[in-house]
Amino acid sequence: MRGALAGVLCAAVLSIGGLSACSASVDIGGDTSATVAKSAMEQQISDQLAKAVGQRPKAVVCPSDMKATKGVTLKCQLEAEDGTKFGVTATIKSTEGRQVRFDIKVDDQPATGS
Repeated sequence: MRGALAGVLCAAVLSIGGLSACSASVDIGGDTSATVAKSAMEQQISDQLAKAVGQRPKAVVCPSDMKATKGVTLKCQLEAEDGTKFGVTATIKSTEGRQVRFDIKVDDQPATGS
């Protein structure tokens, strides 16, 4: 799974300038000034990666909730089944009503110390 996760984003993979990107969305309950809960981000990242590579990461950990504002980024970390850790960056692309859409990008290389 380690090799399958590097550079992956999600189910719908887009290539823009050599970068892989994928989109996901969460429901924030209608308040576009709200935040996306840490647990919702972790679940969406895990779900989208499972769709992309056919296996769910062992764990996905985000440091905090994420403000539901276009352009905001959050750096999370995933752990593959073999214990290797990769950085994962989520970037808010848009908010429409109750939906927040974001891109997810897994780092190409394992985190230092993995």
